[in-house]
Amino acid sequence: MNEAKIIDPDSYIIRINEAAKMCGFSRSGLDKLRLKDATFPKAIPLTNSKARNAPRGFTYAELKAWIDQRKALRE
Repeated sequence: MNEAKIIDPDSYIIRINEAAKMCGFSRSGLDKLRLKDATFPKAIPLTNSKARNAPRGFTYAELKAWIDQRKALRE
């Protein structure tokens, strides 16, 4: 029997490219947004690397909360 896995949104990591798609931006557009919008969630480093292209991500819950906040502004 296949049981559905329950994913905790606070610990589920969305990588940068997925986050861009979720928000409707290109990767470079998301990078520009992150620099300009202080309310956008901070990226989580996924390794100890200090390289510019080191893997990073966002928690699903924080990203979803930011999107919901933006949606509320239009109403």
